[in-house]
Amino acid sequence: MFEISFSVLCNPNVLDLLCLYAYEDGDGTNILVGNYSPPNWINGATATDTQIIYIGGGGYEIQSGTTDNQDVYYVGCVCTSVEITHAIDSEGGKPVANVTFQTGYSPAYGDNFSDGAITVSNLAGTTGTDFDSWVFGDTYIDTDDESHRIHPYSYSISFARTIERVGWVDTTDFSPNGYVWSSGTSWDVSMNCVYKRDSQFDSIKANLVDSGVTNMRIGDNGTPFRVAIVGVVSDHSVDTGSAELRNSTTIKGMNDTEAVTGILSLEM
Repeated sequence: MFEISFSVLCNPNVLDLLCLYAYEDGDGTNILVGNYSPPNWINGATATDTQIIYIGGGGYEIQSGTTDNQDVYYVGCVCTSVEITHAIDSEGGKPVANVTFQTGYSPAYGDNFSDGAITVSNLAGTTGTDFDSWVFGDTYIDTDDESHRIHPYSYSISFARTIERVGWVDTTDFSPNGYVWSSGTSWDVSMNCVYKRDSQFDSIKANLVDSGVTNMRIGDNGTPFRVAIVGVVSDHSVDTGSAELRNSTTIKGMNDTEAVTGILSLEM
């Protein structure tokens, strides 16, 4: 399997595309549901189930004596992981996505990208949701009330899966018959948040010890900035290296695997 990884400014357009490529929901609210199942990744099937990644100038300047092949491109790419990091003191307060795709197809070479035959749309631009766009009234752990509000400094969200190629079509280029999802029946989803340890923590801490299902949410209901997860607390620690005490809480995403119930929601 070939792996392509990159980092990009995670503005609203990019976020919608990444969620569409990962779990086929890029409508703006971008909800990953508990009973998600992947498409049929079969050689020759609908091309929208996989992606083509072009890298301009990433190929060979001259691959043969007569053909100019400056670009490399990968077909049949499946998104296998996305990590979004967003902090008040990093990247100017803008969110960044670290993304990985995998493909079982060998890379191909050409010059359509470098020669301008392919039209490029700049979806990243320079815009992105500022970290300080969250509001106290819509940012909390477990319960949407005054005693469970938090003051965040940073958060990170990750969702990942493992795929494997199956067989090959022929011995010409050994293209795969398809892919299978080999990491179980759900995405590996988690969200970490670093937030101020204040009087609110007295109400929150009960959810960190032998807790059942809980949730974490950061955002502003008045704007399209809402990130939320449902699951159980998998880790908690206290940071004493700042001027104030800070909690670091990680929630492992999970929900009913037989129902259309959200595990993760990403909106910016």
